[in-house]
Amino acid sequence: MRSLFPKLTLAFLVVALVSVLVVGYAASSAAQRELDSYLKRGTSGQRLAAAASALSSYFEEHGSWDGVSGLVHSVADQGEGRLVLANSDGTIIADSAGRLTGKRIGRSALPLAAPIQVQQRIVGYVYFQLDEARPDLGPLGAMGRLMRRDMPGSADRSSTKQSQSGAVDSPAAGEVAAGGPIDAQAVGPAESSFLRSLADSLWLAALLATVVAVGLSVLLAHQIASPVRRLTRAAREVARGNLSQRVDVSSQDEIGELAAAFNAMADQLQRNELARRHMAADVAHELNTPLSVIRGNLEAMLDGVVPVERDQVASLYEESLLLSRLIADLRDLSLAEAGQLKLQRFRENVNSLIRRAAERLQPQVEAKGVTLQVEVYEDLPPVLVDGDRIVQVLANLLSNALRYTPSGGVITVGARRYGGAAGGGSSVVEITVSDTGAGIPAEDLRHVFDRFYRADHSRSRSTGGSGLGLAIVQQLVQAHGGKVWAESEEGRGSTFHFTLPCSAGMHPAVESA
Repeated sequence: MRSLFPKLTLAFLVVALVSVLVVGYAASSAAQRELDSYLKRGTSGQRLAAAASALSSYFEEHGSWDGVSGLVHSVADQGEGRLVLANSDGTIIADSAGRLTGKRIGRSALPLAAPIQVQQRIVGYVYFQLDEARPDLGPLGAMGRLMRRDMPGSADRSSTKQSQSGAVDSPAAGEVAAGGPIDAQAVGPAESSFLRSLADSLWLAALLATVVAVGLSVLLAHQIASPVRRLTRAAREVARGNLSQRVDVSSQDEIGELAAAFNAMADQLQRNELARRHMAADVAHELNTPLSVIRGNLEAMLDGVVPVERDQVASLYEESLLLSRLIADLRDLSLAEAGQLKLQRFRENVNSLIRRAAERLQPQVEAKGVTLQVEVYEDLPPVLVDGDRIVQVLANLLSNALRYTPSGGVITVGARRYGGAAGGGSSVVEITVSDTGAGIPAEDLRHVFDRFYRADHSRSRSTGGSGLGLAIVQQLVQAHGGKVWAESEEGRGSTFHFTLPCSAGMHPAVESA
């Protein structure tokens, strides 16, 4: 049984059947108990009435209660109960157990007593007394003994006791014996018919409940197993490479959440696969460009078309450097994305890092006729960073700004502190690089940190860069525990922000990946 559907169906069915059987058994047992109790109460009342009739006949025949003890013992033995007889003023004159003679009827026993009438006159009371030796008889007292079923041979023992006690033989006493405790014959045709009808009704209800349980079990199991099957088929399609496979989200429960999560996973896998293919194509293109230049020039030199001169060799050397930088950028980007880039962290002064990056780019800035402004706060706290990598981040941002800023424009780099003692929370240093270039369109702004992405698609590699600089910036900043984002307005320039956590409470030097 490997499928979820039969397992769920069987589980629901077992629970339903067990519930039906338990309810049916409990209902049947309760009905049987109530019927037995009803019949027993009726029989006990008949016995008490028979005992009162026998004692009434005795008083009418003798005119007094003298010598009635024998009859009391006889009736008590035949009914297997403790019989108590009191005269008209409530004084007990006979007790089959011989314990209460001479006492008065208690308040608890008075409601159980039946009056004995002779010629419309009450001459006494009779009742069955609680047997102290039998506490298990329950709240009805000695009447509980009358509710027990007779054991075989009990009639013979009663007759023997009656003969030995010398009890008065009277028709009334015989009536009590005839009315004896409930046995199989006490349940008449009406009662038997009632029990059979009740049993048939219970079995029919159980059958109907079973049919309904089977139907509901199949329906519920199908509702649970069906979307799981669809998810399984879709997962197999994704495993085969069909990343366009999706499943319908038809509910808001856990199964629906699972389907939505699967669709989100498939979307991300499809985007990653598309990015991987584009990256492979972009890498091939970026590497092929300098290689083509080098190969073409070397072939021309070998063929004698181009003379082997210093300027030509210098051009090939620059192309090889460009190729080396591209390979190094790809390597750094791959290591940073995999979390394997080694960082030598030390406490560094942010102003010093900004000045180092600005000095590195100063010749290109002057050559293009752009103004580079540095605006920093002197009370900036130190940051725990790899200084060379942060200078690389700043250099990439400044190079990107310089590339898109026309002559006469302005590039501004600055830093300030946020949070900490004044603002609360953790303290960070935010560094910004802004320019007065053409700006970035809104539809391109969210892609500027993607690999090989150029906001100006008309630019070539030589004028627009390789498209890896900002992707490296993002990975390096995130490796230091910071975040980076960009803001831009077309026609008014762009601003790139990134944060670095302050070094308060950190070890002064640490190597990390």
